[in-house]
Amino acid sequence: KSRLVPVGSLQPGTRVPVEGGVGTVTRVETMNLLHRNILVTRQGTVLANGISVTTTCEDVPEKMSADATQALGWWREQHEVLWMALEANLAESRNPEKVMV
Repeated sequence: KSRLVPVGSLQPGTRVPVEGGVGTVTRVETMNLLHRNILVTRQGTVLANGISVTTTCEDVPEKMSADATQALGWWREQHEVLWMALEANLAESRNPEKVMV
């Protein structure tokens, strides 16, 4: 079973899902940036440099993080209404016949 773990807990030797299978962390580098990028996807995951990572909320309850499939399924269910609203707003804004006054 895959778990959701904070990136700060990764250590050399930790096995992680990667494109095409499972990889092993070989090195950990810490960076402090003056900014933060926030990425959200409908599936709650993204492939970043070949590594499968989540784009979900940071504070996943411990009992949920023990099963990544269950946690991501729950996250998707909870956020589906937001995606539907976003898609509706985007479709509406693309309608050339509608003029905003």
